[in-house]
Amino acid sequence: MTNDDTGGGRDITVTGERPDTDPTITEGSNSYAVRAVNIGKSLQTLRETPQSVTVMTRARIEDQNLLTVESVMQQMTGVTVDRAWLSSTYTSRGLTISNYRVDGGASSQSSTTTGDLDTAIFDSIALIRGADGLFGAGEAGGVINFTRKRALADTQARATMTFGSWDHARIDGDITGALTSDGNLRARLVGVYIQNLPFFTRVFQQSPGHAVSAVKTGSS
Repeated sequence: MTNDDTGGGRDITVTGERPDTDPTITEGSNSYAVRAVNIGKSLQTLRETPQSVTVMTRARIEDQNLLTVESVMQQMTGVTVDRAWLSSTYTSRGLTISNYRVDGGASSQSSTTTGDLDTAIFDSIALIRGADGLFGAGEAGGVINFTRKRALADTQARATMTFGSWDHARIDGDITGALTSDGNLRARLVGVYIQNLPFFTRVFQQSPGHAVSAVKTGSS
C-alpha cells in the first residue's frame, strides 16, 4: 500500500503469507485435535468459538473404523443415538438434533436420514451442542457439520477393503491430484462399494419357525 505523495506520507508495505493448506483439514495430520473449524461464518479456533464443540477428525474416524455417520455419532460426546428401522435419532442435552451443515456456513438443512451416510467422503464431522442462533440455526439440541475431503496438489491414491459377518464386504477407493502443472486446478474422486447379506436370511435357514415373521417385517 502506498500513500499519496502529495499528502507527505511515506510508503507502507504490507506483507502476508497464505497458508499452504486449509487449517480446517485434518487429513494427514494423524491427530485427534483440529487447528480451526468452519462451523460459523468464518474460520476460527475452538477457543474463539462461543459454543461447546466436538470434532471427529479423519485420524479418529480411521483408527476406530467409523464407517457411517451413525457410528461417528455413537462416539460423539454427549450424544444418545436411537436407531429406528430406516433412520436414526440423535439427542443432545435432552433435545433432538436434526439440523446439519456441509462445509460450514450460516445456512443449515434439516434431515433425520443421515445415519447411513458413508464417512469415506468426509474429512471430519463436528457437533455444535446447544442453540446455534449466532451462526444461523436456533435448534437447541445442536447442529452437525460435515467437512468434505479437499482435492490435494500431490497425487495420491488409496483403497481399503473391509470384511465382516453376514458376507459383509466394503471396498472404498480414493484418488486425488493436480490437473495442471501449477496445481491450481485439482480433482478428487471417492467411491464406495458395499455388499451385505441380510441377517434374516440366515435365520430362515436355521429356524424356519421364526423366519416368516422376520421376512415379513423386513418387506413391510
